[in-house]
Amino acid sequence: DSPSFYLMDALKDCGANVSYYDPHIPVIPVTREHGRWTGLESVEWKKSVVSDYDCVVIATDHDKINFSDLANWSVYPNPLSSISTINLEGVDSNSLCQIRDASGRLVNQFTASSTTVWDASGLETGVYLIEVINSEGAVIWHSRAVIQ
Repeated sequence: DSPSFYLMDALKDCGANVSYYDPHIPVIPVTREHGRWTGLESVEWKKSVVSDYDCVVIATDHDKINFSDLANWSVYPNPLSSISTINLEGVDSNSLCQIRDASGRLVNQFTASSTTVWDASGLETGVYLIEVINSEGAVIWHSRAVIQ
């Protein structure tokens, strides 16, 4: 039995929606101690899937996982006080970056680029949603930023 099952059990018991990715186990088989996971299918390892999660826990090290896929698009530092860098490596130049406050109100919008310095000094402390929208209007990535 994998130690990952214990992590998955603990998260599920706390009310989390739990998914997993494993290139070697596309569907969880019957196990002695963790039957609640039998039949659960592995999700795809791609930015559009992984970025939909609020939290990703990496509990093992597979050679088939390209961990840099998770780091190519990021907000740093986060939390921030005024200036942050939004890394969107490979983003289409016709994409927009939108910043929304906790109520969903659009507070900033700019053209997305591979590396953008975001000046948030005019914004109040709080949690903000960062969305990248492609030329068709679809949200292709989102993250949260905390301004302190």
